[in-house]
Amino acid sequence: MAIDWHLEPYYGEPERSRNEIYYGKSKQGTTRFHAYASACIVQYGQRYTLALTWVRRHESTVVVLRRLLARVRELDLKIKRLLLDRAFFNVPVTEFLQEEQLPFLMPVMFRGRRPKKKRVLTGLHWIKRQKAGWYPHTLKNHKRQVTISVCVGYRTHRNRKDGKRVQQKLLFGAWRVHGSPVEIRERYRQRFGIESSFRQLRQARIYTCTRSPHLRLVFVALALILRNLWVWLHATILADGSGDQRTIRLDRLRFRRMLDWIAQIVVSVLHDGSMPCVILDD
Repeated sequence: MAIDWHLEPYYGEPERSRNEIYYGKSKQGTTRFHAYASACIVQYGQRYTLALTWVRRHESTVVVLRRLLARVRELDLKIKRLLLDRAFFNVPVTEFLQEEQLPFLMPVMFRGRRPKKKRVLTGLHWIKRQKAGWYPHTLKNHKRQVTISVCVGYRTHRNRKDGKRVQQKLLFGAWRVHGSPVEIRERYRQRFGIESSFRQLRQARIYTCTRSPHLRLVFVALALILRNLWVWLHATILADGSGDQRTIRLDRLRFRRMLDWIAQIVVSVLHDGSMPCVILDD
């Protein structure tokens, strides 16, 4: 199961309180966002969003994660492992997941200043210099500390500017998740599909000027439900073969085409054929 943290840029004012808005690093010309966290199934190449929650300004990642997991457990699903976004890499989240006996895997996040030159490296900076493999590490936060395992792996990709192959080192924090660095890298790649979920979310989401965070949450949830419907159609009706040997053919129904069909039906049923009219006050 993949857990993701998503920020939607917001350029307006809060409806009632600043607590409705999540403040972060500048992105798309603003530091104010409506923040959401989601839980998504990752199995057999199919991704369904099971739970969605609105994140308020001062809510910690543990509070958000507890709310998502409570909703998933209401569905009576057993979680094999959690694939988390790097935003969850901290001591409170790690402690919470270990108390809940939930295996997890997430990218390492480096915090604080970079070490000065010629200084002996320690902790994550020392692990980053090591070759591929597993290394123990203790996360510390004031008097609290927790032990995890850090997997060092590699991936190669083509540079967009010059087209040359580039090797990149990857660090993953894990607990009760085992495998070679290559297996860990490929296992975490299962989570990447959630990024395409949010790309498609933007295609289906209703654009609005409303300040209501609850109405905005409804629009985001509706978009994810439409994407779940699209995935279900491909898995049950449009796929080739049967059973576990089904082959998904996304070219048979693109997500935008399905949205266009739904829009046409809505217009034909609800629109009365009159021209739109805007009344301007003097």
